[in-house]
Amino acid sequence: MSTPNELEEVTLALPDLALGILPAAEAERLMTIVRLNPRLQTELASLRGATDALASAVSPVVMSPDRKQGIRDRLLARAAGGDADASEAAPVATVVAAPTRPLETNPAASAAPTRATAEVPTPARVPLLYRAALPVALAVTTLFVLSVFRLRDTLQERNDARVALQDATAATTALLAKLAHSDSLVAAMSGARVRVVELASTQDMSPRARMFWDRAANRWTLVTHDLAPLGAGRTYQLWLVTVTAKRISAGTFTTDAQGRAVVQATHALAEADLAAIAISEEPTGGSPQPTGTILVAGAATR
Repeated sequence: MSTPNELEEVTLALPDLALGILPAAEAERLMTIVRLNPRLQTELASLRGATDALASAVSPVVMSPDRKQGIRDRLLARAAGGDADASEAAPVATVVAAPTRPLETNPAASAAPTRATAEVPTPARVPLLYRAALPVALAVTTLFVLSVFRLRDTLQERNDARVALQDATAATTALLAKLAHSDSLVAAMSGARVRVVELASTQDMSPRARMFWDRAANRWTLVTHDLAPLGAGRTYQLWLVTVTAKRISAGTFTTDAQGRAVVQATHALAEADLAAIAISEEPTGGSPQPTGTILVAGAATR
């Protein structure tokens, strides 16, 4: 089975595979992956079809015999004269008039420059060359445009996959955090050394609460029920009351619409020192000592 990186590599190389311009070993390695993926096979077949169609649109250009002979004669003349630039720069009249050099009597040699000069492409033939090269340029341009669009689509797909992976990772992280919090609550409420303190309303009200004290970890977990939500500027405050009547604040909290809340605090306290648990209503931010009415309280029994 191919990896996502291999599939991306093959997708980007499909235009080169269709044109047949990759080294044989590299092409064979990529084709091994293509044969295992129907989508890649379909895209490669489509690109090859487009390449064949564009190639078939290019008409072959046959060189005329005269032009072919002229090119051959020019090559022979340059080979016989050595430096091509020097031979072309020397005037023909100067060679003929030299008194110390006999005139060339070889008809073939004297005719070569004439034919070479006569076979220089005329301006009338230049547009024909352009017309012959136009289909090739069009085919190359079309393949380039197809490759650009394919690359753009591939990059977009990769970006979409990256965003989806980031969203999935964030969701997984949040779920793990929630599970860890749940495990922490279970451990705080069900440990072998967890002590339970029942709290009840001190007035003609229905709220109640239960404190779970993990003496081994010095961790306190309060669970409330039917504790009415407070108005603006007010909060509930949790108190640990010692046998010496000292009131230790364990934090402030608010409840949901059903009067429920889960409060956790960490405070080291000897088991024999705890006398009661209490909840009072205080200004937002809490108070150093209870100033409001104690709404819920429970004695710590051993």
